Amino acid sequence: MIDTDKYKGHSTGWKHKINHSTYSIINDDGQKVASVPCYEECNKDSQLIADAPLLLAEIKRLREGIAGLVSSFNSQTVKNQLKELIE
Repeated sequence: MIDTDKYKGHSTGWKHKINHSTYSIINDDGQKVASVPCYEECNKDSQLIADAPLLLAEIKRLREGIAGLVSSFNSQTVKNQLKELIE
């Protein structure tokens, strides 16, 4: 399981842009978060890095949704299976 608490306070709104031979990942404040050298997959790699805050938000949303389902089920087996997904 990924401990998402260690990411609290991260910047959001990252985007990627090309600068000559590298893709740069820039946060909302215009600061460079990371750079990826350009090679065949560099655009995909930089987009993955830029989407990291969105992926983290989705993990948190899904965990909260599953936790909500746990409380609504009567079956202990289903509750245990759902808890395993988020722990």
